[in-house]
Amino acid sequence: SLDANNNLIQKPIKEVEAYRSDAVNFSKTSFSLNGTQKLGSVQGRHLEICAQFKLASSEVGMRVLKNDYGSVKISFNPLTQEFIVDMTSVNRKVNDSHLFNGRYVSSLPELVRSGSTLKLDVFVDNSIIDIFINIYMVYWWSSDA
Repeated sequence: SLDANNNLIQKPIKEVEAYRSDAVNFSKTSFSLNGTQKLGSVQGRHLEICAQFKLASSEVGMRVLKNDYGSVKISFNPLTQEFIVDMTSVNRKVNDSHLFNGRYVSSLPELVRSGSTLKLDVFVDNSIIDIFINIYMVYWWSSDA
């Protein structure tokens, strides 16, 4: 569907909830972080991650598909208003013909101001990553990560 400014909005389908089994939950609210925070025993290649970040001036994000060789970094920089998925440190079966070299940068359809909340819904299914930011689906990737 479209929002008031005719931007395409999309949410994960409700049926995805049926896939939730043997869930491992990690929840931590109302804390400041300057560095990294491990998600307890959360691991694997089939994940649903719901994260909310209160924005200031620092970059926020997460790493997924981490192994001994690298990880996929998903981040948002409030100063540049850029959303970045950096896959440069993971092996991929198909490169993007050196057009992006594994680093994908995009802006969001609306300005995200300091003090507002950025909501990420990230779905990892083996080597596919679907990312919803607030109510916009902005990324879909397939890799050999």
